[in-house]
Amino acid sequence: METKSILSQQELAEYLTCSRQHIINLQKQGVLKPKKLGKRTYYLLEDIIEYLK
Repeated sequence: METKSILSQQELAEYLTCSRQHIINLQKQGVLKPKKLGKRTYYLLEDIIEYLK
């Protein structure tokens, strides 16, 4: 299974088994740093791993 280096909000919510709103709240708190690609918001896997530590 190949691991992606960037995840969308929905993919991240599924990965962490939480809601999209929780991801948005973490973003507002400054825990997760979003990256914009066009109109879409993505999160780097490195930042997510750092948050989980």
